[in-house]
Amino acid sequence: MAFDYKKEYKGLYVPSRKPVIVEVPPMRFAAIRGKGDPNDEDGDYKRSIDLLYGIAYAVKMGGKGGRKTEGYFDFVVPPLEGLWVQKGNQGIDHSRKEDLEWISMIRMPDFVDDDGFSWAVEEASRKKEGDFYKAELLVYDEGTCVQCMHVGSYDDEPATIGAMHRLMEQEGYALDVSEQRPHHEIYLSDARRTPLEKLKTVIRHPVRPDAPRCDIQDLAFTAEESHAGVPSSELRIAAWIVRIPCESASLDGIVAAPVESAPVPIGPQDHGSAAYGTRHPDLISAGGASWKHLFEEV
Repeated sequence: MAFDYKKEYKGLYVPSRKPVIVEVPPMRFAAIRGKGDPNDEDGDYKRSIDLLYGIAYAVKMGGKGGRKTEGYFDFVVPPLEGLWVQKGNQGIDHSRKEDLEWISMIRMPDFVDDDGFSWAVEEASRKKEGDFYKAELLVYDEGTCVQCMHVGSYDDEPATIGAMHRLMEQEGYALDVSEQRPHHEIYLSDARRTPLEKLKTVIRHPVRPDAPRCDIQDLAFTAEESHAGVPSSELRIAAWIVRIPCESASLDGIVAAPVESAPVPIGPQDHGSAAYGTRHPDLISAGGASWKHLFEEV
């Protein structure tokens, strides 16, 4: 029987309509990057879907067609997923869909390596017209998230997201959506055939443990009181080094800095979360991409 990710990982693919905190493991995806309104009938987003399914089915059928792939097993092609950002906006403004940047993707089994993916792209190109070479094999380590099943129109997602954020705060977490850890959706319904009010979409937002925040000057002043005789300039430098996690959600903020110059965290790290600096570059690879390059061309 074919392996079905939705059934084997129900906690990630079929959550309840009540928000929950989940740990999402690293996964491999066939992925295509793009910009623009996903509702544009002749846009890149619509075309990306056909390309991704072409590659996914090439992977699935390759093992049945005699191609030797170590670790191969038959599988049900997983649902379409999407990572979404809007420059300068931590959330998604549905009135500005033309400003969206997205990564459309379908999960790949762990046996798919770079060589196997390249073969699948070639095979899909041989059988069907399309720019399949736009696709990449993306390894995404999402970490701690809040997620919920949304039922209804995509434009009605804000109500579900509001409930997710309330649960997040009650559980002691803070929102960590950014260009490095984007708004994430998993599409369980075929939007072409399903009434809007019955569409099922998993919404997932990255989070980090909430931490008390203080002003750098206040921290230096407190240290100055406790360490008489130490120049305040040195104390302020120390305060900057152990600064509280940054709230920036832009590549022009914390993530624009080189990995080696990221602030030193205080307290326990949450899977190397970007909230405590920049994630280790090996945690996401797309032809050499690092976390700060997630929404840049590679």
